[in-house]
Amino acid sequence: TYPWITGNHVSFDLFAADFRRFDPLYDFNENSREFTPWLGKWIGERGRVAATVSFFQMNSDRDGITLSPDRQDNFLRMGVRVGYDSRNAWRSPRHGWQNEFLVMAYDGRPFDDPGEWWLAELDLRHFRAIGAKNSCLFGSLISLQTGDVGVDFPGYLQYRMGGANSIRGYDIEVLGKTLYGRNQWIVTSELQRMLSPVKEYRLGPWSFAAALKAAVFVDWGIAWNASDEFGIRRSRAGFGVGLRWIVPAVYELRT
Repeated sequence: TYPWITGNHVSFDLFAADFRRFDPLYDFNENSREFTPWLGKWIGERGRVAATVSFFQMNSDRDGITLSPDRQDNFLRMGVRVGYDSRNAWRSPRHGWQNEFLVMAYDGRPFDDPGEWWLAELDLRHFRAIGAKNSCLFGSLISLQTGDVGVDFPGYLQYRMGGANSIRGYDIEVLGKTLYGRNQWIVTSELQRMLSPVKEYRLGPWSFAAALKAAVFVDWGIAWNASDEFGIRRSRAGFGVGLRWIVPAVYELRT
């Protein structure tokens, strides 16, 4: 992503993938393909807007996984996202907001395949400094999707709780088998302490900037389909400690 391609801060981001793996949650061999370009633009200094026309395909080695009886689903996706970014730094922010609202439509009809639904997603993140070395991160992610699972919406795109990107402290292959749905809400808070500040390191003719943080975190989340599945008793919370490696290109590695 290069927000400085032009003087108007035009950005272009591309995600292209071909996944071939065994899915233990749905018990099938997956071969999926995705091609998602995003063309964006700054709105003033802190606003962001971007749009995409995307393609997604799922192939299964057995019946009952895809909406289409031929074991292959094809979807055209069209989406828009708007955001507000007031972080003081991209790599290791200590204060500010990073918010984004996304709306995306999925449609199999252009390929004569079943499936049609909408996704709306609100992602809020707030960074706050506490002294010279400590900072807090507060985040909330809500994803809502329309349609009936297995009819308008494929089951393999349901959210499964657990793992590094939802409720940490749980194995997704364990919790994900009981806590899942087409909708999700995840809340996280994290206290970070800088162990080594961002500085330049040299290896012969090459140089790069890196840093190291320690973190204590608490996550809470829930996934659901029907409204009666949304409740405190169904939700789960996890907590733990870890390290945050600030490195080039990928920004942060978590352990």
